[in-house]
Amino acid sequence: MGDTSCAALQDDTGKSCEAYTPAYEMAAYLGSDGIRDKLAIIYIDAKLGNSVSYNVPGGRVVETLNDNVFKKGYKGLTRLIAAVEVELVCTG
Repeated sequence: MGDTSCAALQDDTGKSCEAYTPAYEMAAYLGSDGIRDKLAIIYIDAKLGNSVSYNVPGGRVVETLNDNVFKKGYKGLTRLIAAVEVELVCTG
C-alpha cells in the first residue's frame, strides 16, 4: 500500500485515519482572536449516514457556529454539507 496523508495519524497499533476534536472546541478556535479574521471559508462535511436524521445534530452545529464564530465577528462564508445532499450556505 502506498503512502497516504493518513499515515501522519497512525498510532502504535497501525490504526490510522482517526482523529477527533469536539465541535465546540473547533468552533471556539475558529472564532478566536487572530484566527477568525484570517478565514475566508469554513467547510463542514457531515458523515452521519442516511439512516440518521440531520435535524438535531445539524441544528447543534449551526448553534455552535453562531455562538462561537458568527457572534464574535466572523464575516466569511460557511458551507455545511450533509451526506444526503442537503446543502446550507451561511454568510456572516
